[in-house]
Amino acid sequence: MHEVVVVQLHQRHHGRMREGAVRLAAEALRTSLNQGGSRCFLLEGVTGSGKTEVYMAAAAHALASIVSDRELSEE
Repeated sequence: MHEVVVVQLHQRHHGRMREGAVRLAAEALRTSLNQGGSRCFLLEGVTGSGKTEVYMAAAAHALASIVSDRELSEE
């Protein structure tokens, strides 16, 4: 059974408060991706809380890692 990491983004924040919450959540996902293995993340939040931004940042990081790994293997 996998550990589930729950990240709560319940409020619609604007400006720095929202950016900080989204940044922390995205960093948690990036750290997990860098460590390898498999972990489940559940982002909880209302519409406009930044969940999609966090998932998009994690997907971009994962894709960049794949491209970087391929480039290194081709050298």
